[in-house]
Amino acid sequence: MLYMVLGQLIAIIVTFLIIKKFGYKSFKAVMDARKSFIEDSISSAAESKLEATELKLVAATERDEVRQNKKLIIDEAHKNAKKEAEGIVQKSKDNAKNIITKAHSDIEQEKITVQAELSGDVMDLVSLVSAKFIAGNISKEVEESMINDAIALVSNGQ
Repeated sequence: MLYMVLGQLIAIIVTFLIIKKFGYKSFKAVMDARKSFIEDSISSAAESKLEATELKLVAATERDEVRQNKKLIIDEAHKNAKKEAEGIVQKSKDNAKNIITKAHSDIEQEKITVQAELSGDVMDLVSLVSAKFIAGNISKEVEESMINDAIALVSNGQ
């Protein structure tokens, strides 16, 4: 049994020496390459994470700027719309004043024209009554009838 253990121990040592002589360098190269790959991956991931953080900060800053600009643009648009609305309202008020002034002017002109026509009608009536008065004596009833007819003519606008 001792020989068996000793034989196995020698076999293990010989196997170890053969592996060390022929396989250790390639095994070490594979392990070093794997270690280098893992370190590079970790370094690349850290750089990517740092870059992503920087991009996130830039995006947040730009987003805040866009929000501020949006607010400024909207406020400016509201101010412009308010000014334009006030201008439209003022223009409408001015137009309404002009229309009212012209209407009053037209009414006054029509009033003067009607008064002139009425004055002419009254003068005609006075002339007619005077002519009949001069032509003969008129009874009181006829005179009142003529006056009522004249008043009716004037009130009807004829």
